[in-house]
Amino acid sequence: MAHQGNESVGGALKVKVQMLPTGPDVTFKIEHEFTLGDVLRKAAEELHEQLYPNATHPSDHLRNQIPGADEFGPPLHLDELVGEFLRRPGTTNHFGIELVLSIRVNARWAIATAESMTPKQILGLPHINLNPDEYTLYKEGSSEILPLDTPIKLHRGEKFDAQKDGKYGGGR
Repeated sequence: MAHQGNESVGGALKVKVQMLPTGPDVTFKIEHEFTLGDVLRKAAEELHEQLYPNATHPSDHLRNQIPGADEFGPPLHLDELVGEFLRRPGTTNHFGIELVLSIRVNARWAIATAESMTPKQILGLPHINLNPDEYTLYKEGSSEILPLDTPIKLHRGEKFDAQKDGKYGGGR
């Protein structure tokens, strides 16, 4: 049984991947035995987007278009084979990339919960988990302390340094 829009072209599958929510799209062929992660990486490359923290283990999401709708479903498991995925009922060959607001503090990557956050909130993110009473936050390569309670506008891929400062909450 053929599923809506799932075309095979010369042994390869033809897929369309759109930048979500309403960005540009690319169409390309990919082999059945490649993974959905390979679809994400190839689409990001063709759309000139970098995946964070890296292309091997991205925080960014690949979603499948819901058949007959302009909506996309939940994030997909990137280790699933494209051919197997597209043989399942209710799938299409139209995907979407959701780029998340990934930031790095020291060697730890996290997804920001808002476009503007205070250094205290950044340090408290679950994957960062540094006590703001013990650490001072700096933009990468800067010696200027970021005030603990002053929101800063975040950018995708932005990098920060956190230094244990021994102040333990003392008047910053």
